[in-house]
Amino acid sequence: MLKKLVFLSLILIIHLHANSQNACSNCSEYSLSENWSKLLDCLDSEIKKTDHHFDFLCRANIYGVIFENADSVLFQSKFIKKEEFQKLALYDLDIVIQKQPTFAVTYNIRAAVKKVMGIDYCEDLKMFCNLTQNCEEYEKKCGDESKK
Repeated sequence: MLKKLVFLSLILIIHLHANSQNACSNCSEYSLSENWSKLLDCLDSEIKKTDHHFDFLCRANIYGVIFENADSVLFQSKFIKKEEFQKLALYDLDIVIQKQPTFAVTYNIRAAVKKVMGIDYCEDLKMFCNLTQNCEEYEKKCGDESKK
């Protein structure tokens, strides 16, 4: 599931890059060099300028990449531990959903994060199913709950 999340993240980042107005493209130099602290500073600065849902989605995905590659990162004068990145990703995904409730991929990514965290994720898969009519994973993972 983590590999799938990373794959979805990469596809999303490529898609966001194609749209050109986003924090991922403006901060990519730090991502490529894996300078996570500067990357987070740059993303934070971009989000403060734009308040755009793609930028929050970008940062949520970057949190996932950092989770896979670092134990902790210095950000805003404090160390963020590995476990905190998942919570931060959920927070940003919630913001994306508030701003764009019909942006289906957000629900799928949030479900993957919740699954890794051991949190119930069936509601997210249900929303993804309702928005896309792609219900295979929902029916498979949520069993009897998908009949409700």
